[in-house]
Amino acid sequence: MSDTILRLRTAIEHTILKPDTIPADIQRICREAAEYGFAAVCVPPYYVTDAAELLQESAVELATVIGFPYGYSSLMAKFEEAEDALAQGADHLDVVINIAAVKAGDWDTINNEMDMLTRLVHTEGKVIKYIAETGLMTEIETDLICRMANDHGIDYLKTSTGVNGPGASVEQVTSLRKLLRADIRIKASGGIRTREDAIALLDAGADRLGTSSGVALMADNAS
Repeated sequence: MSDTILRLRTAIEHTILKPDTIPADIQRICREAAEYGFAAVCVPPYYVTDAAELLQESAVELATVIGFPYGYSSLMAKFEEAEDALAQGADHLDVVINIAAVKAGDWDTINNEMDMLTRLVHTEGKVIKYIAETGLMTEIETDLICRMANDHGIDYLKTSTGVNGPGASVEQVTSLRKLLRADIRIKASGGIRTREDAIALLDAGADRLGTSSGVALMADNAS
């Protein structure tokens, strides 16, 4: 196995979050993740229990999303959604930051959300990622989000949902790496479809890659 393939397979979170996902899709991505040795799968909250059962004999981690894709549900709604996902077997929670609150300059809401949800997830010994939707943020907003991430000791900051605005870019990842504490990792997500793009994001400082194209990235003829 080449170093490039090993590097990719241990970074990929094999993802399916489309609204019309069916059980066969979950079965497929869990099977593929186990076969290729991907780091994790990321599935809709509705399918967490199914995916947990499918992955129980593998080392693949299970991620799901909270407040997806816009992040503007209330803190208590997100808290209950997070509690439910953890109870069903999720290992990682990818929480969409309240984008509307950011744009309103309501940093108290962002701070409270990050504090409460991080405490919840870490109490359960699980991993929390915050989705910053960097393509919709100004430099000042991104800087403030990173400062709060540093203060609360989150596990990952994720570039984007892949739904709103542009996906991950090398420039975004490079910027986040400069702003975040060394122990806070980065998940690049959105629009990662070629091996060249994936490696460039890892080289820029990403630790995980959220993509629905994981199998294609493993192919010998991936560009």
